[in-house]
Amino acid sequence: MALDTALHLGDVFYGNIGAGDWLDFTVIGLAVNEASGIEALADQLDTNFLVSEAFAHAASLCRPHLRSQERHALRGLDREQELCTF
Repeated sequence: MALDTALHLGDVFYGNIGAGDWLDFTVIGLAVNEASGIEALADQLDTNFLVSEAFAHAASLCRPHLRSQERHALRGLDREQELCTF
């Protein structure tokens, strides 16, 4: 069983959600949805590690080591973004 990893950068909301005897710590927001959409493309792109366009720009020292996987539409979003891998 392989582990797929997606790195992304963005704002999230986090905290406990639930009531009574059930409480769960979780994160929600557009950045979470984008990271999930990026991870979902890992098998299609035949890689276990993907980096979003936003993460690649923020991690400028890593940028020379990244290989572009072209631009892709992410589920639930109206724009494509470049994805990269090592």
